[in-house]
Amino acid sequence: DDAALGDGYADLRATNARQWRTVFEEDLGVVQGMQAGRASTAFTGGVFSPVMDGPTHCFHQWMAKALLG
Repeated sequence: DDAALGDGYADLRATNARQWRTVFEEDLGVVQGMQAGRASTAFTGGVFSPVMDGPTHCFHQWMAKALLG
C-alpha cells in the first residue's frame, strides 16, 4: 500500500535496489556476449532444447491455437 512508499521503508527500498543491481551486474557480461553472438552472420536463430524449453513450447502451442482458432 502507500506506506511502502513512505520514509519508513526508504532504507529497505535502497537495500533492495542495491541487491538487484548486484544481481543484474553479475549477468551483464553474459548478456552482452549473447547479444554479440546473435549479431554474428553464423547465428541461425538458435534451437530449442526439449529439456529446457518445455514451457516455451507450451506457450507457443497455446498462442497458435488461440490465433488459429
